[in-house]
Amino acid sequence: YTPLLETYCYNYTGDGGDCVSPTCDRFSEDGCDLGTDGNYDVVLVGKNFGPAGADSSMVSVFFDGTEVDSEDVTIISHTKLLLAIPAGAGGRIPVFVEIDSSGGTRSEVYESNRLSFAYDPPYISYVSPNTPNAEGDTLSVHGSNFGASEDDAGHIAVFIGGLRCESVTASDDDGSSSASIWQKSGSTIYLWCKTQRLTVGDQAVTVSIAGQNTSWDSADGV
Repeated sequence: YTPLLETYCYNYTGDGGDCVSPTCDRFSEDGCDLGTDGNYDVVLVGKNFGPAGADSSMVSVFFDGTEVDSEDVTIISHTKLLLAIPAGAGGRIPVFVEIDSSGGTRSEVYESNRLSFAYDPPYISYVSPNTPNAEGDTLSVHGSNFGASEDDAGHIAVFIGGLRCESVTASDDDGSSSASIWQKSGSTIYLWCKTQRLTVGDQAVTVSIAGQNTSWDSADGV
């Protein structure tokens, strides 16, 4: 039988009960606990995954185009698969399942439909300095879900007052010839950039990570 993916959830308790995701605000500080660091489980819900405890090597899960290690996939039941989520970022990440019913020869492989997974979007906690020079200044933007690595973060963009905040260069802040916007100091990940000339007053701050955006309005911005 062809496997069917219907949804995913992330509050499975292992008691065999229903798998219903809780109501949460993805744009809040805590989000839905689907952070870009990964290293947590979600349950794929659907049909025709095989019986509980079946050999997981018969099931292949593809996440964002890459096959997930079989050790990170567990068959809970005919309708549920436990999947360990890797570090990443963004939304609309394709997930699908293949079932090999041939005993490992892959002569009979059935592929499911695609399901979209989304990490929690970036969240801005604070910006430093909070009162930058309107002629242009270097800023650090702090928060969460900026990606566990620069590669994971994908496309990164910061806008202050609707204008792109550019990479810091040596002439700006004695940095390297062109420093990355994505920065890590110890365990702290933050974004570092140079503002353009701005009008005096509150400015909205917008961060985009792998196509997911978050903003402070002008009352909360710099």
